[in-house]
Amino acid sequence: MRSSTLLRVSRLDRLLAVLSVRALPQVEIACLLRCSTSAARNYVLELLDAGVVETVPHGEVNGRRYKSLYRLHPDQGRLAAFLAALRQAAAWPGRPRGMDAGPARMEFGHCPLTQDDAAIRRDPLVSALFGDIQAGGFAGQGGAPS
Repeated sequence: MRSSTLLRVSRLDRLLAVLSVRALPQVEIACLLRCSTSAARNYVLELLDAGVVETVPHGEVNGRRYKSLYRLHPDQGRLAAFLAALRQAAAWPGRPRGMDAGPARMEFGHCPLTQDDAAIRRDPLVSALFGDIQAGGFAGQGGAPS
């Protein structure tokens, strides 16, 4: 399992544990999860879409008023279903290595390329400036005009 998946699952677990005790604004969710406010918003949106969390408009926490707070939905069935789906997705091993289930992938530096039967074409603006790729190679491999 990828480390990013483990981090996502652990953050969602931590968030759900705290939301079961009290409502939180987005800023405090970001502090709790040790992530940016935009990442915290993505976690909250995922929970809102699943129906696990609900919004409390114009709430107050520690003497500060917030536009919206988030709390756990009272329906425990939704929460149990969401957690079961989260655990199942986290336990999924992904695509088995070594099996040819799709097009071949090649790594060229930091840019992964997918090789399939489609002809390689340049962007029209690049072709206008530098010419078309000649049959048999990429630029830098003898395929570009000199």
